[in-house]
Amino acid sequence: MNNILECVEYLHESKPPVIHRDLKPDNILIDPNFGSNRCVKLCDFGLATDHDIDRQTASRYEHSIVGTIAYMAPEVTSRSKYNHKSDIYSLSLIGQQLFAIDLQASESFDAKESIFKNSEQCLYQTLAAMMSTPFWRQRPECREVLAKQNE
Repeated sequence: MNNILECVEYLHESKPPVIHRDLKPDNILIDPNFGSNRCVKLCDFGLATDHDIDRQTASRYEHSIVGTIAYMAPEVTSRSKYNHKSDIYSLSLIGQQLFAIDLQASESFDAKESIFKNSEQCLYQTLAAMMSTPFWRQRPECREVLAKQNE
């Protein structure tokens, strides 16, 4: 999940910031043959738009419903004005899916590993709740989520 957050952080920290607007598992490519670290890439930027605050001109999609409905933030589905925080909402849903898959993949029971998984699960549940709040102003930035995960 950290690699995905880093990709989206790069978009959001760009000048001007880029909103992907269609983050979902199908648009995340993972190359498992990239050495010890997996190489994560985002794809399908067909709905992406810049969010140039300095320009003060509205994106033509700022109030339109675009993307995959199952991963859309509430402000997008309600045709409200939105910004890069709509991507954060989508990331929370992706992360919940990835975390559920990771827990199911763990076949052996080890007490130490179980304690680690439980603390990791509690941390991710807290972060996911912050990221998926219906109020975009209360959602953290990618860099804040990464900082919490690395504490």
